[in-house]
Amino acid sequence: MKAQKNIILVPIDFTPVTRCALDHAVALAKLLKHEICLLHIVSGDYYERRLATYTDTLIQKDLLKMGEEAIGDSKIKISAIVREGNIFDDIGAVAKEIDAYLIVMGTHGTVGLQKVFGSRALKVITNSTVPFVVVQKKMQHTIVNGFKDIVLPLNLTKESKQQLGWAVHLAKKFNSKVHLITTQEKDEFLKKKLEANLAFAKRALLENGILYSLKIVEGHDFAEQTMEYATHINANLIMAMTSENKELSDFFIGPFEEKMINNKFQIPVMCVNPRKDIYISQGILGF
Repeated sequence: MKAQKNIILVPIDFTPVTRCALDHAVALAKLLKHEICLLHIVSGDYYERRLATYTDTLIQKDLLKMGEEAIGDSKIKISAIVREGNIFDDIGAVAKEIDAYLIVMGTHGTVGLQKVFGSRALKVITNSTVPFVVVQKKMQHTIVNGFKDIVLPLNLTKESKQQLGWAVHLAKKFNSKVHLITTQEKDEFLKKKLEANLAFAKRALLENGILYSLKIVEGHDFAEQTMEYATHINANLIMAMTSENKELSDFFIGPFEEKMINNKFQIPVMCVNPRKDIYISQGILGF
């Protein structure tokens, strides 16, 4: 993985759920010795209406005050950006500009991202090359020691190797255990393909010295089974991978991933978009 600026980006709209996202980011920044950048996006129309009474400088001051309250006595470096634009394009754009390591974003519980951002909400995630960690309004799953138990759903796609790469990367940073979960395939061809993916995952985890477990489930609701398993083992992170729409050269979040993001147990979810500039060697991410 290339050297990055070690910045965690946190979109802030001054609601309690974004303060929760900031608390998660602070916990991660303390462990990783990273910086935090707070981002507030102002839409063009609203931007023009309020310029006379509330300038970018004042917003920036409010962001920095919020950040300083969250970090307490720690030495975490806090910065703030105010950007005119829209959340769908500009969160990902700013993350790329500052070379962010992660984006930590809050949602409003089981009603999900639609409640926060409207019907195009999931584009916020799919428009970014930087992974999102999506958290809900309560910090029920403490991460003061990092993501110690990571649930990694495995499927038949080649993109799942990038998901594995991020799981390995995080597990090495936090000394985590990775919990693989997959479905029981009856079709012989699909079964062999899944077994090959499992073998690759096991080998990558072993070669990187990472503890792991494997859960194979049967049934039709893999999303529900994954969430139940994650809460049973007290996981504090679930991995999710978007899919590529080759016809539109775009990414989309499927029903499984959306259920993970909005999970009723409020477990943080890491969303990763497939990237052509990433390669996986023995489970290790490379750029």
